[in-house]
Amino acid sequence: MSSLVKVVSDILSSIAQSVIDVSKDHLTALIDEAYKTYYRVNRFSNPKYSIIAFTDAGVYPLDFDVASLLYIQIGSLIRVGSSLKSIHYIPQFRDGNYPPIERILLSVTRRRRIEGDREVYVFDVEVRTPERKSILFGDYEGAISASRRITRTLDYIGLRVEYKSSSMYWKLTKYIEGLIELAYSIRILQYSNDVSRVVVDGTLVRWLRPGRGRVSFEGRGDGVDILAAILDESVGVVKKYLLNSITGLSKTTSFTTISRSMSIFRNHIEPGKKLYEYYTTVNTQNLNNLSRLLLMAEINGFEGSPRISHEVVVSIIKKFNTCVYPSHGIWVARFPITMDGSHIMVLDVYTDKPIVSYDIKANTGIAQEVNKRVTESVSEIFYAKSPIPGRPPTGLMELDEQVRVTSEVRRDIESYMVAAVLRGRVADDSVKWSIVQNILGSSRMRFGYTG
Repeated sequence: MSSLVKVVSDILSSIAQSVIDVSKDHLTALIDEAYKTYYRVNRFSNPKYSIIAFTDAGVYPLDFDVASLLYIQIGSLIRVGSSLKSIHYIPQFRDGNYPPIERILLSVTRRRRIEGDREVYVFDVEVRTPERKSILFGDYEGAISASRRITRTLDYIGLRVEYKSSSMYWKLTKYIEGLIELAYSIRILQYSNDVSRVVVDGTLVRWLRPGRGRVSFEGRGDGVDILAAILDESVGVVKKYLLNSITGLSKTTSFTTISRSMSIFRNHIEPGKKLYEYYTTVNTQNLNNLSRLLLMAEINGFEGSPRISHEVVVSIIKKFNTCVYPSHGIWVARFPITMDGSHIMVLDVYTDKPIVSYDIKANTGIAQEVNKRVTESVSEIFYAKSPIPGRPPTGLMELDEQVRVTSEVRRDIESYMVAAVLRGRVADDSVKWSIVQNILGSSRMRFGYTG
């Protein structure tokens, strides 16, 4: 074991040195300066009693090369002050037929289509629920109707993928799963006037990430239209809920985000203090200075460095706010938080205009409006905190545990799937046994033959 400790120590020392070397890079220095200019650190000192909801989903994926299958367990916890309640707290769900954790099956299948002189993939989406009553879809038939609406919407907005990018169906599956979480959150808000906001576990920066040039949209819509199709609501209704009542909270984030966030909190963490509860907002007084900083870096470089390309400047701006639904002009603004001085969480809010646009223009009015929402969100969300490392809000980790797809649940799902295949009407036995092997074989290779 001592030799393992030595090897690990050597590797970590090398990584630490790499971090130090990178920190001296002119681009890293520019990003650090942008962070310090953009963010203002605020002490968390005004917890506010509220009724809020947390939404999260656990997933179990299966890939069939031409189609994906995702088993989803999704649910919400309602927090009334410091007390956690199930969704049955909401009057409309008190008859007991609505499950606190809802099961959903999502599948995306790709089909080839010839359009003009090119061969592309288009997609079919199937959503099903075994629940007698579904918060999201109403019932089984409602899920089938939602499937048709989603598929029609994908065709309407013109999602096309080049033949060479065949794996795009899997990225689309994960994207729709993220939209299902948002849709479930909106349903909670629609059914309860008491819930002031819903906190989604994870970032709100959810989008398709295809290879450049291999996917196209015809510009008639984006994820908001897909979200409206899931809910069978108008785009206007969906946007209202996103902009006013949905917040994202990431309890983990990238190493670079942690490092840069700690650098802006560091001056506020003093020896002898017992509480290190801080959140960030936009430093509106410095916002124009940030625009000048980035503009001059693009024109003249930064601290003697060569000129910074516009693409790199945009990538820096995206660390603060990024456009996630371009057809409908919806952005996500991001704000680091620490509740113990050691762990970083990131709060996300939607906005209908950028705080700093990709053409390096600052909007102080939008920043002031977003700051008010961030302050109110932090006051409500962190009214009660869990006594664990990082001190996340009460409800976040408790729900995570409830929706997580455990190894026992995986085995049950696999048993149901195998039984369904063997008892179903599959025309070709070779296809039947290929599906069975894909379900069981991959599981055994992941988890071992025992257990």
